[in-house]
Amino acid sequence: EDDEDAKLNNGVMEDEEDLDVEVKRVFDGVEMAEEDEIETNNSMLTTAVKTMEESIKFYLGGVFGYDEDADDDDDDDDAAASDASVDVKLTED
Repeated sequence: EDDEDAKLNNGVMEDEEDLDVEVKRVFDGVEMAEEDEIETNNSMLTTAVKTMEESIKFYLGGVFGYDEDADDDDDDDDAAASDASVDVKLTED
């Protein structure tokens, strides 16, 4: 009878260990899913912020007359115009 109780106790202990391992595995899976969800939400928020930033830049560009398409071409023109205005200011005095 003692052998049967020992076997039963060993079986229960093994089942508890198996259950603990399974519970840990499930909790790890839930934690990973939560982390993935957080990363997804952060990505969505980052995308939304970038979209709003671009919208604001576009709006302000329209308000202040900035032409985004001509940005690359205008850099040289702006520098030349700035140099010319400096020359004009120097020669006016």
